Amino acid sequence: MSSLLGYSIPFGQFLGPYTVQLLWGAESEFVSSHTREVLNFQITILGLLLASLVLASWGIGWVLVALVLLHSLVQTVRGARAASRSESFRYPFSFRLLS
Repeated sequence: MSSLLGYSIPFGQFLGPYTVQLLWGAESEFVSSHTREVLNFQITILGLLLASLVLASWGIGWVLVALVLLHSLVQTVRGARAASRSESFRYPFSFRLLS
């Protein structure tokens, strides 16, 4: 849920998961895999938001921005619920940049 910081702090969506990775990632493969998934997903969301803002000059971009933000919120909650149940979670439509 720390990636929700991005809604109130610039680049907070990266700061929360990265901090968790630095503090507890070496101790637990479960934590490390979840934080990598979150960071990959947030990088993907950032790219989609930037593309949507470029398309905003044609009018459709604002709808895409809303859809991307809604998707981000829903998937973040789904990922947090899976983590709280100690289940692995793969974010849909996410580029796997960090391995």
